[in-house]
Amino acid sequence: MTSTEIILACTHAADSPCDVTLSDGREVKCCCECWNLSVAARRAADKARNEAAKEEGRKYWQARNIAVGEVVVTGGISIFGAYEAKGIAKVGRVGAYVSSKRQRGFLKPEAFAKMAVAA
Repeated sequence: MTSTEIILACTHAADSPCDVTLSDGREVKCCCECWNLSVAARRAADKARNEAAKEEGRKYWQARNIAVGEVVVTGGISIFGAYEAKGIAKVGRVGAYVSSKRQRGFLKPEAFAKMAVAA
């Protein structure tokens, strides 16, 4: 059951003084036990979704022969000339991404490749 279904199925809500506002704007009564069950269900669903995204990210990096945690590099041309950007291949709730100290947020991994090791 989803968290909303748990709240709507609460049979002892008449004894509860609490109102819950659902995402669609409806206000319904819900007891603490059912509320806690709905929170646990939501957290479990979020955890499962995050784990699926992480696994998808691992497959993305594995398909490109890059290990998670490995340094990756991209290059490009800006109005100031050519540049090279480095980052770390990571996985998380957004799937595969690149973490960089110079830029904030999640960088899209498509432009990054394995860093060449100097011989």
